[in-house]
Amino acid sequence: MSAAAVVLFVLPYVMLTSRALHTGIHPADLHRGGVHLAGIHWVGIHMPGGLFAMYQLLAVALPEELFFRGYIQESLMQGAYGRGAAGDTGVCGKGKAAIVLSSVLFALCHGIVGLVTGEATPLLTFFPSLVMGWLYFKTSNLVPPILFHWVANIAYASI
Repeated sequence: MSAAAVVLFVLPYVMLTSRALHTGIHPADLHRGGVHLAGIHWVGIHMPGGLFAMYQLLAVALPEELFFRGYIQESLMQGAYGRGAAGDTGVCGKGKAAIVLSSVLFALCHGIVGLVTGEATPLLTFFPSLVMGWLYFKTSNLVPPILFHWVANIAYASI
């Protein structure tokens, strides 16, 4: 992942979430309907469904998948937890380790919210992260995990 991608996608998300934590706002509210933060109504409750869906795609699923699959998992697969022998069509032991490690990091980053709010729910992101990691491993393409992440977030927000 290039430095430009980190600056354009990952940093704004991290800054918004950390700002929410410091102001006592539950970051999940940013996903579920919005809050007033610094005088701005972020992703408002009265936001049309299409706009909320675009927010979930562009501000949540895309940057998280760029970072966790495109950077973390890909780095692990290129390193000691690589794709395995040339022509390996299945998830080899090393590929499994890359998927599991990136999913653990994904859950821990979401779990920080749980430390602040006292909820364990964010740690459950480990399980869909395994699916997103597998999708990326099998396709070597970020589109499938981004779309899965997007749909999963919209489904979670609608509960």
